[in-house]
Amino acid sequence: VNELSFIIHLLQPSAPSNYNILTFSPFNNCKYYTSWKMRVSLTKPTFARCVGTVAAFALVNLFLTPDEMTARFLSDEDASVETFSSSTEQQLEKESLRRLEEPDFSCQRKCSHRRNKIYYEDPGAGLGDRTFLFHDLAQLAGYLCAELVLPPPSIMLSTMHNDGQTIEKSLVWQDFYNITYFEDNSPAIKAGNFKDGFDQWRQTHLFDMETEGSKYKDWKYIVEVNSHNWRSAFQELLDFTYEQDFLDAMADSSSTPAPEQGFIWELHDGFYPSDLWGNGLPPDPSDEIRERAQKAGIWNEGMRPYLWMGDTNLDGCRYTPDYPKSTHAAMI
Repeated sequence: VNELSFIIHLLQPSAPSNYNILTFSPFNNCKYYTSWKMRVSLTKPTFARCVGTVAAFALVNLFLTPDEMTARFLSDEDASVETFSSSTEQQLEKESLRRLEEPDFSCQRKCSHRRNKIYYEDPGAGLGDRTFLFHDLAQLAGYLCAELVLPPPSIMLSTMHNDGQTIEKSLVWQDFYNITYFEDNSPAIKAGNFKDGFDQWRQTHLFDMETEGSKYKDWKYIVEVNSHNWRSAFQELLDFTYEQDFLDAMADSSSTPAPEQGFIWELHDGFYPSDLWGNGLPPDPSDEIRERAQKAGIWNEGMRPYLWMGDTNLDGCRYTPDYPKSTHAAMI
Protein backbone atom coordinates (compact mmCIF):
# COMPACT_ATOMS: atom_id res chain seq x y z
CA VAL A 1 0.00 0.00 0.00
CA ASN A 2 2.80 2.41 0.86
CA GLU A 3 4.59 1.75 -2.42
CA LEU A 4 1.41 2.27 -4.45
CA SER A 5 0.63 5.52 -2.65
CA PHE A 6 4.13 6.79 -3.35
CA ILE A 7 3.86 5.89 -7.03
CA ILE A 8 0.56 7.79 -7.32
CA HIS A 9 2.23 10.76 -5.65
CA LEU A 10 5.22 10.51 -7.98
CA LEU A 11 3.09 10.63 -11.10
CA GLN A 12 1.23 13.79 -10.11
CA PRO A 13 2.27 16.94 -12.05
CA SER A 14 2.97 18.76 -8.79
CA ALA A 15 5.39 16.08 -7.57
CA PRO A 16 8.87 17.41 -6.72
CA SER A 17 11.80 16.52 -8.93
CA ASN A 18 13.94 14.98 -6.15
CA TYR A 19 13.20 12.51 -3.37
CA ASN A 20 15.07 11.51 -0.24
CA ILE A 21 14.55 7.80 0.37
CA LEU A 22 15.17 6.64 3.95
CA THR A 23 14.38 2.95 3.53
CA PHE A 24 16.10 0.01 1.91
CA SER A 25 15.24 -0.53 -1.76
CA PRO A 26 15.56 -4.21 -2.79
CA PHE A 27 14.90 -3.72 -6.47
CA ASN A 28 17.76 -4.53 -8.81
CA ASN A 29 15.95 -2.77 -11.65
CA CYS A 30 16.57 0.45 -9.73
CA LYS A 31 20.23 1.12 -10.26
CA TYR A 32 20.54 2.98 -6.99
CA TYR A 33 19.91 1.37 -3.64
CA THR A 34 20.98 2.06 -0.08
CA SER A 35 21.86 0.12 3.00
CA TRP A 36 19.38 0.24 5.86
CA LYS A 37 18.47 3.82 6.91
CA MET A 38 21.05 5.42 4.63
CA ARG A 39 19.94 8.56 2.80
CA VAL A 40 20.07 8.76 -0.98
CA SER A 41 18.71 11.35 -3.42
CA LEU A 42 17.13 10.23 -6.68
CA THR A 43 16.05 12.49 -9.50
CA LYS A 44 12.50 12.09 -10.71
CA PRO A 45 13.52 10.56 -14.10
CA THR A 46 15.81 8.07 -12.35
CA PHE A 47 13.16 6.99 -9.90
CA ALA A 48 10.58 6.77 -12.67
CA ARG A 49 12.57 3.88 -14.11
CA CYS A 50 11.95 1.98 -10.89
CA VAL A 51 8.18 2.47 -10.92
CA GLY A 52 7.37 -0.77 -12.75
CA THR A 53 9.39 -2.90 -10.36
CA VAL A 54 8.12 -1.10 -7.27
CA ALA A 55 4.53 -1.46 -8.48
CA ALA A 56 4.99 -5.16 -9.14
CA PHE A 57 6.43 -5.73 -5.67
CA ALA A 58 3.64 -3.70 -4.09
CA LEU A 59 1.01 -5.72 -5.95
CA VAL A 60 2.63 -8.96 -4.81
CA ASN A 61 2.42 -7.74 -1.22
CA LEU A 62 -1.18 -6.67 -1.78
CA PHE A 63 -2.43 -9.79 -3.55
CA LEU A 64 -0.37 -12.57 -1.97
CA THR A 65 -0.62 -11.50 1.66
CA PRO A 66 -4.15 -10.18 2.20
CA ASP A 67 -4.59 -9.28 5.83
CA GLU A 68 -6.50 -6.88 8.05
CA MET A 69 -4.56 -3.89 6.72
CA THR A 70 -5.38 -4.90 3.14
CA ALA A 71 -9.06 -5.28 4.02
CA ARG A 72 -9.11 -1.78 5.52
CA PHE A 73 -7.38 -0.40 2.43
CA LEU A 74 -9.95 -1.87 0.06
CA SER A 75 -13.27 0.00 -0.09
CA ASP A 76 -16.63 -1.43 -1.12
CA GLU A 77 -16.03 -0.24 -4.67
CA ASP A 78 -12.82 -2.30 -4.70
CA ALA A 79 -14.59 -5.62 -4.13
CA SER A 80 -13.39 -6.91 -7.50
CA VAL A 81 -9.78 -6.28 -6.47
CA GLU A 82 -10.32 -8.18 -3.22
CA THR A 83 -11.86 -11.08 -5.16
CA PHE A 84 -8.88 -11.09 -7.52
CA SER A 85 -6.53 -11.12 -4.54
CA SER A 86 -8.24 -14.18 -3.11
CA SER A 87 -8.30 -15.88 -6.50
CA THR A 88 -4.60 -15.22 -7.01
CA GLU A 89 -3.68 -16.77 -3.68
CA GLN A 90 -5.89 -19.80 -4.37
CA GLN A 91 -4.24 -20.32 -7.74
CA LEU A 92 -0.77 -20.14 -6.18
CA GLU A 93 -1.73 -22.58 -3.45
CA LYS A 94 -3.22 -24.98 -6.02
CA GLU A 95 -0.07 -24.80 -8.14
CA SER A 96 2.08 -25.31 -5.04
CA LEU A 97 0.06 -28.39 -4.06
CA ARG A 98 0.41 -29.79 -7.57
CA ARG A 99 4.18 -29.40 -7.44
CA LEU A 100 4.25 -30.83 -3.92
CA GLU A 101 2.36 -33.90 -5.06
CA GLU A 102 4.32 -34.30 -8.29
CA PRO A 103 7.86 -33.00 -7.65
CA ASP A 104 10.46 -33.74 -10.30
CA PHE A 105 13.07 -35.57 -8.24
CA SER A 106 15.14 -36.40 -11.31
CA CYS A 107 16.59 -32.89 -11.52
CA GLN A 108 17.70 -32.53 -7.92
CA ARG A 109 21.21 -32.97 -6.71
CA LYS A 110 21.35 -36.01 -4.44
CA CYS A 111 22.87 -35.11 -1.08
CA SER A 112 24.33 -37.80 1.17
CA HIS A 113 24.50 -35.26 4.00
CA ARG A 114 23.45 -31.73 4.94
CA ARG A 115 26.20 -30.81 7.36
CA ASN A 116 26.98 -27.53 5.58
CA LYS A 117 25.31 -24.37 6.88
CA ILE A 118 24.12 -21.09 5.39
CA TYR A 119 23.43 -18.47 8.05
CA TYR A 120 21.52 -15.32 7.10
CA GLU A 121 20.37 -12.27 9.03
CA ASP A 122 19.22 -8.78 8.08
CA PRO A 123 17.39 -5.85 9.75
CA GLY A 124 14.02 -7.57 9.33
CA ALA A 125 10.89 -7.20 7.20
CA GLY A 126 7.33 -8.54 6.85
CA LEU A 127 6.07 -12.06 6.19
CA GLY A 128 5.62 -11.46 2.46
CA ASP A 129 9.24 -10.43 2.06
CA ARG A 130 10.42 -13.36 4.20
CA THR A 131 8.46 -15.79 2.00
CA PHE A 132 10.38 -14.74 -1.10
CA LEU A 133 13.73 -14.49 0.67
CA PHE A 134 13.62 -17.79 2.55
CA HIS A 135 12.43 -19.63 -0.55
CA ASP A 136 15.47 -18.55 -2.56
CA LEU A 137 17.91 -19.13 0.30
CA ALA A 138 16.45 -22.62 0.84
CA GLN A 139 16.80 -23.34 -2.88
CA LEU A 140 20.47 -22.35 -2.75
CA ALA A 141 20.96 -24.42 0.41
CA GLY A 142 19.35 -27.43 -1.26
CA TYR A 143 21.80 -27.19 -4.16
CA LEU A 144 24.76 -26.83 -1.77
CA CYS A 145 23.70 -29.77 0.43
CA ALA A 146 23.30 -27.36 3.31
CA GLU A 147 20.74 -26.36 5.89
CA LEU A 148 19.53 -22.79 6.29
CA VAL A 149 20.15 -21.36 9.76
CA LEU A 150 18.12 -18.27 10.67
CA PRO A 151 17.61 -16.08 13.73
CA PRO A 152 14.12 -16.50 15.23
CA PRO A 153 11.06 -14.56 13.97
CA SER A 154 11.41 -12.13 16.89
CA ILE A 155 14.66 -10.96 15.26
CA MET A 156 13.84 -11.27 11.55
CA LEU A 157 10.26 -9.92 11.53
CA SER A 158 9.97 -6.15 11.73
CA THR A 159 7.78 -4.54 14.38
CA MET A 160 6.79 -2.04 11.68
CA HIS A 161 4.82 -4.87 10.05
CA ASN A 162 3.27 -5.95 13.36
CA ASP A 163 1.50 -2.77 14.46
CA GLY A 164 4.58 -1.71 16.40
CA GLN A 165 4.46 -4.79 18.62
CA THR A 166 7.45 -7.05 19.19
CA ILE A 167 7.19 -10.64 17.99
CA GLU A 168 6.74 -13.30 20.64
CA LYS A 169 10.03 -15.05 21.33
CA SER A 170 8.22 -18.37 21.64
CA LEU A 171 7.36 -18.38 17.91
CA VAL A 172 9.56 -20.35 15.52
CA TRP A 173 9.70 -20.26 11.73
CA GLN A 174 7.79 -23.54 11.45
CA ASP A 175 4.83 -21.63 12.89
CA PHE A 176 4.76 -19.55 9.69
CA TYR A 177 6.35 -21.61 6.91
CA ASN A 178 6.54 -25.31 6.18
CA ILE A 179 9.70 -25.30 4.08
CA THR A 180 11.02 -28.81 3.61
CA TYR A 181 13.25 -30.44 1.01
CA PHE A 182 11.44 -32.58 -1.53
CA GLU A 183 14.25 -35.14 -1.48
CA ASP A 184 13.89 -36.29 2.12
CA ASN A 185 11.16 -34.06 3.63
CA SER A 186 13.67 -32.66 6.14
CA PRO A 187 13.15 -29.07 7.35
CA ALA A 188 15.09 -26.52 5.32
CA ILE A 189 15.18 -23.93 8.14
CA LYS A 190 17.07 -24.73 11.31
CA ALA A 191 17.53 -22.70 14.48
CA GLY A 192 21.16 -23.71 14.93
CA ASN A 193 22.77 -25.04 18.10
CA PHE A 194 22.49 -21.80 20.06
CA LYS A 195 21.70 -21.73 23.75
CA ASP A 196 18.40 -20.44 25.10
CA GLY A 197 18.52 -16.70 25.56
CA PHE A 198 21.18 -16.21 22.87
CA ASP A 199 20.91 -12.63 21.57
CA GLN A 200 24.04 -12.03 19.49
CA TRP A 201 22.40 -12.83 16.15
CA ARG A 202 23.83 -9.80 14.37
CA GLN A 203 27.42 -10.45 15.46
CA THR A 204 29.88 -12.04 13.04
CA HIS A 205 31.65 -15.39 13.44
CA LEU A 206 28.80 -16.91 15.42
CA PHE A 207 30.07 -20.47 15.08
CA ASP A 208 33.00 -21.46 17.28
CA MET A 209 35.92 -22.61 15.15
CA GLU A 210 38.71 -21.88 17.63
CA THR A 211 37.98 -23.95 20.71
CA GLU A 212 39.65 -27.33 20.74
CA GLY A 213 37.00 -30.01 20.34
CA SER A 214 34.50 -27.65 18.70
CA LYS A 215 32.32 -29.30 16.09
CA TYR A 216 33.21 -26.58 13.61
CA LYS A 217 36.96 -26.53 14.10
CA ASP A 218 38.77 -26.68 10.75
CA TRP A 219 35.54 -26.06 8.81
CA LYS A 220 35.53 -23.79 5.80
CA TYR A 221 34.13 -20.44 7.01
CA ILE A 222 33.18 -17.47 4.80
CA VAL A 223 31.64 -14.32 6.31
CA GLU A 224 29.89 -11.69 4.19
CA VAL A 225 29.00 -8.36 5.81
CA ASN A 226 27.11 -5.92 3.58
CA SER A 227 28.92 -7.44 0.63
CA HIS A 228 27.15 -7.60 -2.72
CA ASN A 229 29.66 -9.92 -4.40
CA TRP A 230 28.41 -13.37 -3.53
CA ARG A 231 28.81 -15.24 -6.81
CA SER A 232 32.51 -16.00 -6.41
CA ALA A 233 31.96 -17.31 -2.87
CA PHE A 234 29.03 -19.40 -4.09
CA GLN A 235 31.18 -21.06 -6.76
CA GLU A 236 33.96 -21.66 -4.23
CA LEU A 237 31.50 -23.37 -1.90
CA LEU A 238 29.90 -25.33 -4.73
CA ASP A 239 33.33 -26.70 -5.64
CA PHE A 240 33.87 -27.51 -1.96
CA THR A 241 30.65 -29.55 -1.80
CA TYR A 242 31.73 -31.66 -4.77
CA GLU A 243 35.11 -32.21 -3.13
CA GLN A 244 33.06 -33.49 -0.17
CA ASP A 245 31.26 -35.89 -2.51
CA PHE A 246 34.54 -37.15 -3.98
CA LEU A 247 35.97 -37.78 -0.49
CA ASP A 248 32.77 -39.50 0.64
CA ALA A 249 32.89 -41.78 -2.41
CA MET A 250 36.52 -42.69 -1.71
CA ALA A 251 35.66 -43.43 1.92
CA ASP A 252 32.76 -45.66 0.88
CA SER A 253 34.93 -47.64 -1.53
CA SER A 254 37.67 -48.16 1.05
CA SER A 255 35.37 -48.64 4.07
CA THR A 256 37.11 -45.82 5.94
CA PRO A 257 35.40 -42.97 7.82
CA ALA A 258 34.64 -39.95 5.67
CA PRO A 259 35.87 -36.52 6.75
CA GLU A 260 33.20 -34.62 8.68
CA GLN A 261 34.27 -31.08 7.83
CA GLY A 262 31.69 -28.83 6.21
CA PHE A 263 31.32 -25.17 5.40
CA ILE A 264 29.63 -22.23 7.07
CA TRP A 265 28.54 -19.34 4.87
CA GLU A 266 27.60 -16.51 7.19
CA LEU A 267 25.61 -13.78 5.43
CA HIS A 268 24.77 -10.46 7.05
CA ASP A 269 22.30 -8.42 4.99
CA GLY A 270 22.59 -7.78 1.29
CA PHE A 271 20.76 -10.63 -0.48
CA TYR A 272 18.59 -8.37 -2.64
CA PRO A 273 21.39 -6.13 -3.93
CA SER A 274 23.81 -9.06 -4.20
CA ASP A 275 24.93 -10.39 -7.56
CA LEU A 276 23.22 -13.71 -6.80
CA TRP A 277 19.77 -12.11 -7.08
CA GLY A 278 18.18 -10.92 -10.33
CA ASN A 279 21.32 -11.42 -12.41
CA GLY A 280 20.78 -14.91 -13.69
CA LEU A 281 21.58 -18.26 -12.15
CA PRO A 282 24.41 -18.87 -9.69
CA PRO A 283 27.62 -19.98 -11.38
CA ASP A 284 28.43 -23.60 -12.23
CA PRO A 285 31.30 -25.44 -10.59
CA SER A 286 34.76 -24.54 -11.85
CA ASP A 287 35.86 -26.28 -15.05
CA GLU A 288 37.98 -28.93 -13.32
CA ILE A 289 35.35 -29.82 -10.72
CA ARG A 290 32.55 -29.79 -13.30
CA GLU A 291 34.41 -32.22 -15.55
CA ARG A 292 35.10 -34.64 -12.67
CA ALA A 293 31.52 -34.37 -11.37
CA GLN A 294 30.01 -34.95 -14.82
CA LYS A 295 32.15 -38.05 -15.33
CA ALA A 296 31.02 -39.32 -11.93
CA GLY A 297 27.40 -38.64 -12.87
CA ILE A 298 26.78 -36.35 -9.92
CA TRP A 299 26.37 -33.00 -11.69
CA ASN A 300 24.45 -31.68 -14.68
CA GLU A 301 23.13 -28.24 -15.53
CA GLY A 302 19.56 -29.31 -14.79
CA MET A 303 20.37 -29.37 -11.08
CA ARG A 304 20.71 -25.61 -10.90
CA PRO A 305 17.98 -24.23 -8.61
CA TYR A 306 14.93 -22.27 -9.62
CA LEU A 307 14.87 -18.84 -7.94
CA TRP A 308 11.68 -16.83 -7.61
CA MET A 309 13.37 -13.49 -7.92
CA GLY A 310 15.73 -14.18 -10.76
CA ASP A 311 14.75 -13.24 -14.30
CA THR A 312 16.25 -16.42 -15.81
CA ASN A 313 16.00 -20.17 -15.31
CA LEU A 314 12.29 -20.00 -14.61
CA ASP A 315 12.13 -23.73 -15.26
CA GLY A 316 15.05 -24.56 -12.97
CA CYS A 317 15.09 -27.38 -10.45
CA ARG A 318 12.89 -27.09 -7.38
CA TYR A 319 14.33 -28.26 -4.10
CA THR A 320 11.48 -26.92 -1.93
CA PRO A 321 7.79 -26.08 -2.45
CA ASP A 322 7.10 -22.67 -3.98
CA TYR A 323 4.45 -21.44 -1.56
CA PRO A 324 4.94 -23.23 1.77
CA LYS A 325 2.58 -22.08 4.53
CA SER A 326 2.22 -23.57 7.98
CA THR A 327 -1.14 -25.21 8.58
CA HIS A 328 -1.72 -23.06 11.65
CA ALA A 329 -0.29 -19.74 10.39
CA ALA A 330 -3.84 -18.38 10.06
CA MET A 331 -4.46 -18.94 13.77
CA ILE A 332 -1.34 -16.96 14.65
